[in-house]
Amino acid sequence: MKEKSFFQDLKAKCNATEVAVARQLLSWAQARGLRLEWGKGKTYGSFVPKLDWRGKEYQLLPFMVLVG
Repeated sequence: MKEKSFFQDLKAKCNATEVAVARQLLSWAQARGLRLEWGKGKTYGSFVPKLDWRGKEYQLLPFMVLVG
């Protein structure tokens, strides 16, 4: 699931405030050059901001943004 389909699904399942928060989190991660890992499970779509540094992967935020 990529950004466009993630937000289409989010808009269909969540209210405008929740969509705005997800967009703010995405913008925060993008502004810092973080790699985004997009997921599509059987029930939930997600994105997880990650930092690759010195050959290691770090998940900076202790959460995933899920749609479901």
